[in-house]
Amino acid sequence: MVWASAISKNFTRFIKKKGEYDLNVDKTTIDLMKRTKKGITMIYVGVVYWLLLGAISFFNLEIEWLGLFYLIGAGMILPVGLLVSKILKIDFLFSWIILP
Repeated sequence: MVWASAISKNFTRFIKKKGEYDLNVDKTTIDLMKRTKKGITMIYVGVVYWLLLGAISFFNLEIEWLGLFYLIGAGMILPVGLLVSKILKIDFLFSWIILP
């Protein structure tokens, strides 16, 4: 419990220092949604991923190759989503917050 109080003290000190944020959960949630654009880049990447896998499934591929495409593609969703958010200049990871 000691670390939780230390984090909350540092967080409130950061908020008071900046002067633009407070501990209101509703305001903070709305601010988070505005800054991250509600994670729209992951939706873009997910749609492209499933469209590509749908198109690949129409080809006559062996099941091992199709499974490999599914596995590699699923592993690439997060890195490609982060890359797209960088290109679109969206702060996907909400990097303004400073933790102690």
